[in-house]
Amino acid sequence: MKVFNNKKLIELRLKKGISRGKMTMELYKHKDKGIVPQTLKKWEEGRACPNFNNVLLISEFFEVSITEFIKGTE
Repeated sequence: MKVFNNKKLIELRLKKGISRGKMTMELYKHKDKGIVPQTLKKWEEGRACPNFNNVLLISEFFEVSITEFIKGTE
């Protein structure tokens, strides 16, 4: 089972008008370890999945529910 919706991740990032680099810098402020742009790119391309802690972090960053982020619905 897919842990998240990569298309939703792209949609949310573009809607916010930020680059991968900017997003990873912002997420770094909220977490001990940073997320590098290459990792974010793999998530967006569906080549890798974030772990649950990163799904939670991203959901909080975009102010959407985990359900909306994972399923792509509100």
